[in-house]
Amino acid sequence: MSGRLSDAWLEELRSRTSLEEVVSEYVPLKQKGRRYWGCCPFHNEKTPSFSVDSENQLYYCFGCHKGGTAINFVMEVERMEFMDAVRHLAERAHMEVPERTQQQSGEAHSNREERERMYEANRLAARFFHSLLWTDEGAEALNYLYGRGLNDADIRRFGLGASPKGWDSLQKHLAKEGFDQAILEKAGLIVKKDGRGYDMFRGRVMFPIINA
Repeated sequence: MSGRLSDAWLEELRSRTSLEEVVSEYVPLKQKGRRYWGCCPFHNEKTPSFSVDSENQLYYCFGCHKGGTAINFVMEVERMEFMDAVRHLAERAHMEVPERTQQQSGEAHSNREERERMYEANRLAARFFHSLLWTDEGAEALNYLYGRGLNDADIRRFGLGASPKGWDSLQKHLAKEGFDQAILEKAGLIVKKDGRGYDMFRGRVMFPIINA
């Protein structure tokens, strides 16, 4: 079989892969409701903050903010490239991996790198917003969350944060991490107007969406 890995093929691989079973090979999990919880394999912790959503087949760590699909998990935990992780999971699912031409492979690699950069930008943005919450600038947002009945443990567990009021505070922060305006715009973190970039989120409480 030739051609790139189609969305339909990847969706079939996803449907035939149990993320909780894959993760359980590395992390002991305990079920609580629709989620499974365990200590994160990507950083040291004593209180479990690593969550597996069995319904959507997604994982997320509320401590280090790493998350994604089964493919992302295998790439991270085994330090594999994308296609190696796909082959690993396909073997488990008894699926044959389609072959790809060199050009198609290069295009897929480029697209994958862009998606990974966008995901990393959002992960760092969530960390930036969470850190800001505990500063004087985030005091108003923090008091709002307290008023809603949340405590510090809740706030840390769910990675809540506050975006600064400055028009380019996040943009400047991520520029120091090597992210240009093009990737930040594609990631939905800034908007462009008259050739200038402006932070998409300013002066608000931030609730990270982990299953996007």
